[in-house]
Amino acid sequence: MAMSNQDLEKIGIMFINWIQVHRDACNRFEDFRNYFDTEDPDAPIHSREELNKAFAIQEEASNLAAESKKRYNTLLEEVDVYLARERTDVLGQGANDSLTDVRQKAEDQINNGARLTKHQIDL
Repeated sequence: MAMSNQDLEKIGIMFINWIQVHRDACNRFEDFRNYFDTEDPDAPIHSREELNKAFAIQEEASNLAAESKKRYNTLLEEVDVYLARERTDVLGQGANDSLTDVRQKAEDQINNGARLTKHQIDL
């Protein structure tokens, strides 16, 4: 049973969703960094309110990063399942073909032997 396009689409959508969350996390971490990034060494020190805003951004970025990691691990699990199914399908098909070949050879030999002895054998 080969994987359908639906299975590949699901993995593709999961990948896109992971990338979006990962990008959002990176952007929020950059916002946090930029909050403190001043080129003016004489810039005033941030107030407690500004620091609270900055750390709220950092907390949001951390939450997005955790969600990104969770989605990434889920994506990897889905890809592992997909690859395992594909491998099973390939091995299963090969095993079935091999078994069919061996069985066919055995039937041919039995039938050939039956012809020599004039016996009728139903397999």
